[in-house]
Amino acid sequence: MTDDRRGGGQSRPRKPAGKSAGSRPANRPSGGGSSKPRGGKPSGAGGRDPKARGGKPSGAGGRDPKPRGGKPTGAGGRDDRGRTGTRDGRGYAGRERGRLDDGAERDTSNDLPWPEEIFDLELEPDLLAEIESFGGRTGTFVKHLLSVQVLAESDPEMAYQHAARVRDRVSRSALARQTACIAAYRTGRFKEAIKEESAYRRLSGNLDLIPIAVDCERGLGRTQRALALVSEFEGAKMDSDTRTELLIVAGGARRDLGDDDAARVFLQKAVRTARSPMAVARSRFALGDLLVALGQGEQARKWLQSAVDVDEDSEWTDAAELLESLG
Repeated sequence: MTDDRRGGGQSRPRKPAGKSAGSRPANRPSGGGSSKPRGGKPSGAGGRDPKARGGKPSGAGGRDPKPRGGKPTGAGGRDDRGRTGTRDGRGYAGRERGRLDDGAERDTSNDLPWPEEIFDLELEPDLLAEIESFGGRTGTFVKHLLSVQVLAESDPEMAYQHAARVRDRVSRSALARQTACIAAYRTGRFKEAIKEESAYRRLSGNLDLIPIAVDCERGLGRTQRALALVSEFEGAKMDSDTRTELLIVAGGARRDLGDDDAARVFLQKAVRTARSPMAVARSRFALGDLLVALGQGEQARKWLQSAVDVDEDSEWTDAAELLESLG
């Protein structure tokens, strides 16, 4: 995955392009969270989670920044009960299911506060299995991963610290590298995010974080390297959401160079590629944002309105806000 521009003009990152190794359906926390690249100028560490436009990347975005599994507030603290449960109120039985059991020995070696919300959440069993395969104190890893999810929006820096704990202890885990990449990106640690994306891709073979790597190159002012990455992976097999995000960020890179015509071509491709409601909204918003910058108000309104029609609650874009500003 800030008041930045992504792909077409000013932009803010937002939900993920496709599922990442840690992604899971709504209301179930994932291990890694997700993050979408942005298209605006880097805002530096700790910015609020932006929505998609075009332009330069920001430092705090999120590919699916919102934690799944409830509506955590991000408050710090630790629950002495150590509880968790499923969506229907039943608890998974046993450590092998990712539960922080009542009466289980609590790890006191961690030096970070646990958000109290994590004790009402659970980690998906397959994600837990990956962490367990690397050994170590699984209960602690589970809590770190859930903390990343809970703190993703409210405290990106603390979320990063939790992600780093997992990465440092199980560095050969693709899930740990994915989590670290997204968390680093959200806090403006662009060089680190690029390194983590490469490690994640090597371990998993997945390309879903490539848009983040491209956006990070832009954030570092290395636009040509960003476009080289786009050229390297544009023809690779990837899900439609990831491809849409890659095209949006590529459009932003072209705008960085002042090549608005090429940016428009990329964003039009993104619109054609989009399949999911999120991708449809984000690509249309990015194109509308570019058209605003080009002074093509009538066309811009058309695309922004079509984005609003899909994204009525402004979950993925700021299309409604931008449309209203046009009068």
